Amino acid sequence: MARNIEIKVRINDQQKSFVTTIASRLGEGPQRLHQVDTFFNTSEGRLKLREITGGTSELISYSREDVAEPRICNYLRFEVEQPIELKKMLEKSVGIRCVVEKDRDVYLIDQARIHVDQVQHLGQFLEIEVVLRSDQQEEAGAEIMESLLEQFQLDSTGFVDKAYADLIAQQLDTDHRSL
Repeated sequence: MARNIEIKVRINDQQKSFVTTIASRLGEGPQRLHQVDTFFNTSEGRLKLREITGGTSELISYSREDVAEPRICNYLRFEVEQPIELKKMLEKSVGIRCVVEKDRDVYLIDQARIHVDQVQHLGQFLEIEVVLRSDQQEEAGAEIMESLLEQFQLDSTGFVDKAYADLIAQQLDTDHRSL
């Protein structure tokens, strides 16, 4: 199973400008993507079908703690050649939890992926994922993460403890209660 250390941060326009300037200077990018993530009901962890406009679709299973700090994420990815058919099959068998649509700019800095996301109905976010090599200790990844957080001048005040799917489900629940 692959692992990374990741963090999600809500950002404003000024922070976005700063982060993209630093990320462009430190690494490669941006690669611009439009992604639709369909989350399915699961008894454990999360399961999503990621469809990328003009790109390869993937089925991704992952688990991590919901904490507002850098955290370990264990994941499996499987390339999907027939995403429409797979989505229908999974919808019928386990049900769709929610759909997350976003525009994502991806920067690569060594073994880190920097995602600057505009998520429909939620706003702007920054995700940092430090992909751990199979022989690499979590502490080494944590040091890389800490360095990136310093370079992007981020502190824990904007850290988000939930997946986009959880934030959208929470928002939908709040909207339904206010009716």
